[in-house]
Amino acid sequence: MITKKTVLVLGAGASHAYGFPLGADLRDDIIRSARDPSYYPSVIKSYGIKPDEYREMIAVMPKVPTYSIDAFLERRPEFMDAGKKMIAIHLLQREVSGRMFHDIIGVRVAARKGKNSSPVEDWYQYLFNRLASHAPEEFRANQLVVVTFNYDRSLEHYLFESVKEWFKLDDDKTRHMMSSIEFIHLYGSLGKLPWQDGQLDVVPYDSWATQGHREVNIARAADSIKIVSEERQADSTPEFRAARKHIEDASKVLFLGFGFDPVNVERLLPGELIRRRNMCGTLLGLGLHEVQYLERMGMSGFNPNGHPMVETRFHGTTILDFLKNHSSSEML
Repeated sequence: MITKKTVLVLGAGASHAYGFPLGADLRDDIIRSARDPSYYPSVIKSYGIKPDEYREMIAVMPKVPTYSIDAFLERRPEFMDAGKKMIAIHLLQREVSGRMFHDIIGVRVAARKGKNSSPVEDWYQYLFNRLASHAPEEFRANQLVVVTFNYDRSLEHYLFESVKEWFKLDDDKTRHMMSSIEFIHLYGSLGKLPWQDGQLDVVPYDSWATQGHREVNIARAADSIKIVSEERQADSTPEFRAARKHIEDASKVLFLGFGFDPVNVERLLPGELIRRRNMCGTLLGLGLHEVQYLERMGMSGFNPNGHPMVETRFHGTTILDFLKNHSSSEML
């Protein structure tokens, strides 16, 4: 169990192992969609996107070399409607339960047989087992808050389904159990899951398989996404205020799969909050420039190459390895 308040701050790398793209990959996938028959004008129109706007956006995107579709839409808000719907389309297709509960088992088996040299990064499983208990009331005593910059709902779906089967509960009782874990999507999500609060913006997981409701689900998901340019005062939204309060109150704050984009860092951790000693996390994939930026901001104690150093709190390891090697019995 997690008996001391712990906050997870998730970036795109946190859900990458479960089939979701990193920011640059999503941008490139959307650009390449123009060559895919699945995105011919008649299909695009059926998804509620104006074909002319889509074609113009795809033509312009490669010439605006941002690292993500979000950053592109911030600079070119005239493509906001088509862009958000394309984000929704690409991510909804990847919200597949089987990726988390079945496919990753195949990866583990292949790794054990030496057929796959890639690390098995199933940190959702590890997290659930840290939360798991013998009795439902004990599970609700876990002190966990999830703050995420991602739109996908993979972690909350994974935990809901696992809690339901672990304790043999119906949906209503599982909803009650899950209410003890707060999820904060700082820039919105693909919509509310059926067990979460919300009526007009519900988009079920695995919804892409239901073809008859695709246009409705795409529209709801797109409406639930918040691009930075739409939220210029994003740091003053209820989501950011709540996240900062949780970080201030937490015993430990873990940054997992987070790219430390300066805009996001400064919105989430303004002023002296960034210098708090209760923060640690992963740096896998970050370069020297990003690490030096964080050191200048006051987040000292980085170890991008895995070498031991005094008071190291941030490590260049996978999320699973970090959690296994740098957690305690009371916190992750």
